[in-house]
Amino acid sequence: MTPFSLGAGQVGVWSYKAAEPSAPTVGSVGPTLTRPGNKITVEGRGFGATGTVKVNGVNATTVSWSPNRVVATVPAGVTAGLRPVTVTTSGGTSNAYQVQVVGGAQIPVKFTVNNASPTGWGDNIYLSGSIHELGNWSTSKSVAIGPMLAPNYPNWNTVVSLPACSTVQFKFLKITSGGAVTWENGANHSYTVPCSGTGSSTSNWQY
Repeated sequence: MTPFSLGAGQVGVWSYKAAEPSAPTVGSVGPTLTRPGNKITVEGRGFGATGTVKVNGVNATTVSWSPNRVVATVPAGVTAGLRPVTVTTSGGTSNAYQVQVVGGAQIPVKFTVNNASPTGWGDNIYLSGSIHELGNWSTSKSVAIGPMLAPNYPNWNTVVSLPACSTVQFKFLKITSGGAVTWENGANHSYTVPCSGTGSSTSNWQY
């Protein structure tokens, strides 16, 4: 190593760039919220000159390709949910990077339920329904939509982004502070999301 010295007020900066790995490695994918037909940018190393990007196992159309960045289009066959993105080259298949895929162009919809089941301290009202954006009928606090807000108790409301022009089924449920789940009675509610603008749905709790 050649000796050197730094004078007062001077700074030395060193950098190291490792050789490209033989197998691809994905570091990030953006945006992390996307839908079929939208472009995603995959950043990483070892991509080489050519290969394949897959979203949830479905081949994506490549827009551009370089050793450290690939731009691809989310394919139409990918269903809504948390989906893995991978890069495959002659050197192998990369790690999976998860992105949130939604079911189409989104419309904000305000859901209101009037006269909901009485709640005690720590109890809350949630919403769950037939598609990914509504929790796929989950009763988990981390998946169902909520807790809803109750500025005019016992009426509760929340806003959810839903695929435009779609028809969804949903119901409301109460989850107590101890985790007990009580669905409202009766048939599922149904709502058709508008194709533009915003939407609103008001229901009465079914006893």
